[in-house]
Amino acid sequence: MNIKTKTKFIILIILIIISSCSVVFGRYVVESEKTEFTTINIKTCDFIINNFNRYGTLDLYLDGKKVSTSISSFNRKMTIGTTYEIKNIKVNEGYILETDINSLKGTINNSTTISLSFKTTSYSISYTLNGGNLTGQNKNYTVESENFTLPTPTKAGYDFVGWTGTGLSSATKNVTIKKGSTGNRSYTANWTPTNYNISYNLNGGSISGQKTSYNIESNDFTLPTPTRNGYTFTGWTGTGLSSETKTVTISKGNTGNKTYTANWSVINYTISYNANGGSISGQKTSYNIETASFNLVTPSRTGYSFKGWTGTGLSGATKTVTVSKGSTGNRSYTANWVDDIRPTIHGAWITSGPNYEVRSSGYGYRVNIQVSCSDSGSGINRVLTYYDLNGGWTGETNITGSMTDSFWFKPGYRKIRIVVFDNAGNSSETVISVQCG
Repeated sequence: MNIKTKTKFIILIILIIISSCSVVFGRYVVESEKTEFTTINIKTCDFIINNFNRYGTLDLYLDGKKVSTSISSFNRKMTIGTTYEIKNIKVNEGYILETDINSLKGTINNSTTISLSFKTTSYSISYTLNGGNLTGQNKNYTVESENFTLPTPTKAGYDFVGWTGTGLSSATKNVTIKKGSTGNRSYTANWTPTNYNISYNLNGGSISGQKTSYNIESNDFTLPTPTRNGYTFTGWTGTGLSSETKTVTISKGNTGNKTYTANWSVINYTISYNANGGSISGQKTSYNIETASFNLVTPSRTGYSFKGWTGTGLSGATKTVTVSKGSTGNRSYTANWVDDIRPTIHGAWITSGPNYEVRSSGYGYRVNIQVSCSDSGSGINRVLTYYDLNGGWTGETNITGSMTDSFWFKPGYRKIRIVVFDNAGNSSETVISVQCG
């Protein structure tokens, strides 16, 4: 866009007598375009200044008295013969007063003419492209220039981040200089290297620390090694590779998007067992992540019940342990047992008696008994005997060693209770009866 840098503006004041009043039309002319705009209109009864604010302000004196300061427009009823004086013309930024005067004065009559000539200030626009290219840019402008936007520069291998410079607090891609702006301007193009994508097909694996983009300025870097649960990484295939490659380095100066695929082989894991006194058969001793789900075989142990497996991934003894498809890692399991089987009482019988016997408390009958019992688990802990007294059991005696006991009863139908405990706390009991007298 071409911008005129020295457009001139002229204000003309002309007095004309019509009937009983004089009419004065003031106008300024844009010399290059010959366009007229009314700015000052003076009648016998009025002194008018219009639209001077486009160029600046002034101080007005009438008949030697200041009537207004820094005005851009004025309208007051006057009479012919009134003296006027315009002082202290202050021109707006962007314009230059070409008329070589400090003040304007005279008497309002039918031949008054005031002429002021202005031109626009030309401002420069400079560009620092930092290695880029730019076309169609404006190198100067004026306050009268229509809005225009800085064109976008280009630089091979780089993305334009934005302009910094006059009036900008940060890099800005779209910079518009609006009509009415002033001042020389300087702008700097900012760039960032073009990023190329690196995409990964991990085939079910995972990766961390990988670069997903790079540019021509990036230093050499090596693709990290991916991982996949249950598999061993055998190498990358993809951009620029002819076969599976474990170590892939992208050197500084490379360009273009890149794609890589991870390749894997399955890992076989071991399963070990501690039967803990028991026995097991048909168990799996190895598996891999692709093995179909299977349950651990239930072991056995004479005299004990299987409480469950403890070991890999178990928080407590678990009877049914399933190794699901997709599981990984070496595994170790221990069988746990519980003696929850009651001891066996093979028999309890009277070996002698009842025999009549006299005591100080009276007469009664002596009875001797024998107990036979066993436990195939944790073993016998104790054997207790009781006798019935008035509907309740009393006289607890531990006969574990001899497995025999002796009782003295008063005449009547009597009962003897035998309770056998194993070392796990399980118990069995029996009751035998005897008629005394």
